[in-house]
Amino acid sequence: WAQSRRSRTCVGSPHGAILGLVPGLTGASAVVIAFNDAINRRDLNRLTALMTESHRFVDSDGGSVAGRDACQQAWQGFFESFPDYRNIFDELTEVDEGVVVATGRSECSVDALDGPARWRAVVIGDQVDLWQVSEPTAEPT
Repeated sequence: WAQSRRSRTCVGSPHGAILGLVPGLTGASAVVIAFNDAINRRDLNRLTALMTESHRFVDSDGGSVAGRDACQQAWQGFFESFPDYRNIFDELTEVDEGVVVATGRSECSVDALDGPARWRAVVIGDQVDLWQVSEPTAEPT
């Protein structure tokens, strides 16, 4: 972990990040890692528990799903359609209080879902309110 006054960054060891095994990690970054771990494990119950009631998912094309129940249904369909999908974080940065940006890659047998990616999460308490995926060169809004 490298720290500055404005951000906290975790670089490298994507396996630790996937498993949520970064010692001493707390706050928004820990919530984001737990959320991503639930995606990678296709653990719909854990994923849903980590969503706020107003949770919103925004994909790299700008499409969105709003509300915990709608997002739960969307993830269920996604897991059924793409059972080998997973995210690997190479870098995780807390850019502001409750706002975490991760860069890395998604792995999937479907080419459109395989490759470099950037995620932006807004965390409220111990839940994710926004999960936004974008191309790594794009600035999520």
